[in-house]
Amino acid sequence: MDKGIEALREAVRRAPLTKPEGLSPAWQAYFDAVTPLHVAELIATLEQAQQECQAIEQKLIKAAVYIETLESEPRQTNLKQLNEIAELKRKCVGLPDEFARIGENLRTQDNRITSHPVFVVFQKEEMVVSEEFDHDRIAWVWECGDGEVEDRTARRLEALHQGCRDTRGYSRYAMKSIKRFVTACFTEDGCKDYLRQNGHNLNEPFIYVDSAYRNDEWQVIRNWLMTVGGTVEGSE
Repeated sequence: MDKGIEALREAVRRAPLTKPEGLSPAWQAYFDAVTPLHVAELIATLEQAQQECQAIEQKLIKAAVYIETLESEPRQTNLKQLNEIAELKRKCVGLPDEFARIGENLRTQDNRITSHPVFVVFQKEEMVVSEEFDHDRIAWVWECGDGEVEDRTARRLEALHQGCRDTRGYSRYAMKSIKRFVTACFTEDGCKDYLRQNGHNLNEPFIYVDSAYRNDEWQVIRNWLMTVGGTVEGSE
């Protein structure tokens, strides 16, 4: 038994039945308000709280041992066990629900047969390249204007160029479309959420699945998130 509780009990046992004399007004008010019965009630409340804390500590110890046992046998860990680990970690650590949603998606999403998948948002951009090498199209630009000419004008200029005719006042460029990295997410839903918020600022965006092969940092965080999931309200 805690020594502090024993001291309080002894104080209650020896508490005077009559009010002390000669006390300051503050102390006198304290003795008027507090009785041995009040102290006894506080002791009982403290003992109950300590018992509840001990029970919680025992549960946490059992949970930690169970998690360690499951994680030490990854080959035998199935989806049900992963969910159990996830729920135990959530209760012990108190992580936000958003972590749980990410973990659930990581365990259930289609990874496109990709090891350690990274879901990436790309957008298409064009760059000027040499016509002698690979290119996608030819663009004509009026030197005194802003941007490309209309399709009809571009066709006429291209015909003149092929016939070695004069096209002064216009510039001809070979264009190649490339993919430009925008952002990366752990899940496909993360990419879709990003596109819902920022897709209007991108040019022909699309989602591509890459791999975090030999990217230890990404793999460690992704594997940890996979054990943090669990059932979240509204996730079904």
